[in-house]
Amino acid sequence: MAQSGVWNLDEVLRDNPLKEERVKWTYLVAGQHCTINVVQSPSGNMPHVHKEHDETVYIIKGNGTFRLGDKIVPIKPGSVLFIPAGTIHTPMTDGYQAALSIYSPEFDPENPDREFVQE
Repeated sequence: MAQSGVWNLDEVLRDNPLKEERVKWTYLVAGQHCTINVVQSPSGNMPHVHKEHDETVYIIKGNGTFRLGDKIVPIKPGSVLFIPAGTIHTPMTDGYQAALSIYSPEFDPENPDREFVQE
């Protein structure tokens, strides 16, 4: 994982295609105060929460809705969401979804602060 850089999101998706994974995370940078990754899924993700991390999500591909706490909001490419730590969230799309995700503070992919929620 890089410490700095410039990425083209179309190239990141092309060079790191989603295959059989339920969710694929491609980590781009781990800074001192944040971590940036691209997340892809064939149909969204399971509801989950980050107890210690705020997350900002930029929708690259996919249309549908996004659960953000108790709200369901529409999303499309270009949508930006801010998810405070402790907020249950998940995208709900009708097909392939890709997003740029920025965690703050720095996120450790080896010990992820991601707890899936069964409701």
